[in-house]
Amino acid sequence: MEQVTRQISRHPFKIGQRIAGRYVVRSFLGSGSMGWVLKVSDDDLNGEPVALKVLYPHLSGDSTSVARFHAEVVTARRLSHP
Repeated sequence: MEQVTRQISRHPFKIGQRIAGRYVVRSFLGSGSMGWVLKVSDDDLNGEPVALKVLYPHLSGDSTSVARFHAEVVTARRLSHP
């Protein structure tokens, strides 16, 4: 468990790094129980800044965690706020 805690506390992202071919990391916003949250610019949205949550690697092989993460994404997409 100590190794997992250490991995979570140190995110692997660099400012300017491209993720999934479309997101460019601008800053690290924080971390939660399931992943890291980054401020990125989205090339598919003309560089619009968005928050991107990335699932921790140790959870990616756990189908329950992946399903919960997916449900969170679906819920977040329904939100609308000026």
